Amino acid sequence: MNLQKHQEFENFKRILIGTERIWPEKDVVKTVRYAIENFTSDAKSDKEYLAEFFEIIRSWKEFPITNRLDNLLSASTELEMVKRTLELIEHLFYDIEVGSCVEYFKTLEIPEEKAQEIYESSLSLITYPGARNFVRLFSNFSESSMNPNFAMFLGVLDKQVQNKEIFQAIKKLLLEKNLKEQIHLCLDLYNILYDHPELRQLGKAYEHLMSLQSDLEFFKFLSMATNNNIFEKIRKVEVKFPELNIVDAFSQGQIKSKVWAIETLKGLSLPPPKSLLVLCGWYALFVRLLDEMWPELELERIRSLDIDPVCAKVAEEFNKERFLDRWNFKALTLDIKKLEYTETEEGIAPLLPMENSAGKRWKENLKYDLWVNTSCEHIEDFQAWYESIPSGQLVLLQSNDFFGVDDHVNCVNSVAEFREQTPMTKRLFSGALPLDKYTRYMTIGYK
Repeated sequence: MNLQKHQEFENFKRILIGTERIWPEKDVVKTVRYAIENFTSDAKSDKEYLAEFFEIIRSWKEFPITNRLDNLLSASTELEMVKRTLELIEHLFYDIEVGSCVEYFKTLEIPEEKAQEIYESSLSLITYPGARNFVRLFSNFSESSMNPNFAMFLGVLDKQVQNKEIFQAIKKLLLEKNLKEQIHLCLDLYNILYDHPELRQLGKAYEHLMSLQSDLEFFKFLSMATNNNIFEKIRKVEVKFPELNIVDAFSQGQIKSKVWAIETLKGLSLPPPKSLLVLCGWYALFVRLLDEMWPELELERIRSLDIDPVCAKVAEEFNKERFLDRWNFKALTLDIKKLEYTETEEGIAPLLPMENSAGKRWKENLKYDLWVNTSCEHIEDFQAWYESIPSGQLVLLQSNDFFGVDDHVNCVNSVAEFREQTPMTKRLFSGALPLDKYTRYMTIGYK
C-alpha cells in the first residue's frame, strides 16, 4: 500500500473513532473501523490478526463454526489442516460419502511398513457415510508418518460434498495464503452460512476497502452502510474544498468534547433552547451533532461565528438543510471580540452583519437563548471578551490544558481555574473530561 493511500486510511480511522462516540449503538461504525485497521496495519503477526478477527466475531454472537475455523487457520502443519478440515466438514455435512477417499491414501507418502495397515483400515470405512470416521482414521496417524498433498485431499472431498457453494468457499479459504484475503474469504463463508447484519457489513467493508479507488468512494459507502448522511456531508466538503483537512474536526478529542457538552446540556433541568449562538464555531460540527443526538430539540435560529473566512462555507455545507430552510442556520465570518450589542425588547442582543445573495446588507439584532463556545483556549484577552457577554446570558464554555499548541493562548490547569475565569450569577455545571493528550474543562451557567 502506497504512502498516500495509507494516509487516507489513517484519516478514515480517525473519523470513525470520533463517530463511534456519536453512535455507540451503531456496530457498523466499529465494524468498518476494524476492517480498516486490519486491512492497513503491517505491525501485527498473522496469528494476532486472526485472533483479533475471531474475537470481533465472537463479540457479536457465538457462531458454531468460529472455533473450528480459528483452529483450522492456526494449524501449523498440513496434517493438522487435514484433520481440522475434516472436523469442519463433519460439522457442516453429515451425508458425506468416504468411499472414494480411500483413493486419497494412495497418493500419500507413507512408510512401507504402515501402508498395508492404513489401507486396510481405510477400506473398512467404505460402508460408513459419516465423515467422523474419516476424522478418527486421521487422528490415529502420527505427523511423522504422512506428508499429505493438501490440494489433492480437497479435490477428493470436493467429489463427495453435495453443497458445492459452501465447499467451494471452504476450499478457496484453505488454499489462500494471503492473510487479509483469508479473512475476506472467512466472511464470505460466514455470510453463506448465517444471516447476520454485522457480518454482512464487515464483509462489505473488506470488499470495498480492497477495491477502493478514492476516499470519496469510502465516504459514500459509509453513508449507505450507516444510513446517515453525515459521511456524505464529509464527502461533499472534500469535493468542494479539497485543500482543507477536515479530519481534525472529527478527531476523538473534538467529538468526545462536543458529545460531552450535548449530553450534559440535555441532563440539566432547563427549558430546551429555541435559539443558539455558536462562537468560534469552526465547521459548526456542534450543530450537526445536536441534530444527531437531540433530534427532538426544535431550534428556530442558529448562528455560527468564526474569524476564519473558510469556515462559513464549510459550516453551511455540513448544515445545508438548516441553511436552506430560510437561514435556520447561518454561518458568519466575524471576530467575536469585536461583537457589537444593542438593546431589544428581550434584552441585550448581539448585532450580526448579514448579507443575502442579492447583496442586501443589514444587522440582525436578535437575542439567543444559549451561547456556546467550545474553543475558549483560542481567545486572546479572554477576560475582556467574557466581560462583554451580556449579564444573565446562558452560556456553555469549554477550554483545555493543551498548552503545547501555538494557537492555544488561554489554556487553564484545572476546573477551579476555569471557574475563576468565568464568574457567573448562577452556575449549573462544572467538570473535566480526561482525553488522550489533554483534559477538557467545561462550565455551564448564567453569566
